[in-house]
Amino acid sequence: MRRHALPAAAAALLVAAAVAAAIRAGRRPPPPPEARAPAPLPVESAVQGTAAPDPGPVRAAARRGVEALLDVRARREAHRTGGTPLDETALKAREEEAAAAAADLGALLGKEPARWTEVFEVLAPLGDLKAALRIGEMLAPFVDDAAEPRVLEGLRSGPGPAARRAAVAMLRERSSPEVLRALLAAAQEDPDSGVRYEALLEAHRRKPSAPSEELKALVEEAVRRRSLAEPDPNVRAQVDRLLPGTAPGGPAPPPRRPGGVFRRLPRPSPPAPAEEGAEIPPAPAPR
Repeated sequence: MRRHALPAAAAALLVAAAVAAAIRAGRRPPPPPEARAPAPLPVESAVQGTAAPDPGPVRAAARRGVEALLDVRARREAHRTGGTPLDETALKAREEEAAAAAADLGALLGKEPARWTEVFEVLAPLGDLKAALRIGEMLAPFVDDAAEPRVLEGLRSGPGPAARRAAVAMLRERSSPEVLRALLAAAQEDPDSGVRYEALLEAHRRKPSAPSEELKALVEEAVRRRSLAEPDPNVRAQVDRLLPGTAPGGPAPPPRRPGGVFRRLPRPSPPAPAEEGAEIPPAPAPR
């Protein structure tokens, strides 16, 4: 045992002496080799633990257009409420960016109409409903015969009020009876009051050019039904302006009583004239 222990002890002494000599000479022992960082992993999904999927060109273009329009509206709102100077050059550039994104979307969706659903999914969480309408207006020229059924489906079951409002605007250049019937259905059945009003307004705009008297009558009936059944007082006041006999832009009619009848009380008949020579009784003294 001692023969094996002596060489090991001597080796340890030699290492200690070498370290001490290096310290005396002003040299530090070499540092241990640094551990290499692992190669970066792809972006992981916090929920599924898989790589995040590529949004694809349709979603990317839709998001680009939404962001540009939201920026435009935020700049205008800051100028209106806080007096922030309005940079017209930057504003125009952002508007042109939104228009370019809409053109890109139109070209992509013209090749793959089934991907209109992706546009509605991008619009679903949008809180700015006016921006959603504007996006719908910009995409309206690209809704052709192949896209119309997809947009109608977005109006019926789009994922959120912003998506369904945008669908109403997307259909503004479509004149088929199916579109008018879908607008009338949304005006009565959509759970969002704003979507109901936008759909009814668009249907009412089409009334003069409706292809049949039956459809014109359906539009008038939808306005009357919505006027009676609309629970949102602000929307109901706007719907009342569409009633027949109401001047465009005029004041809303007075509120209706149950049954739609205003009761009139009979006026008291005037007193009979006094005969000549008759004594007029004095007025009663005030109490």
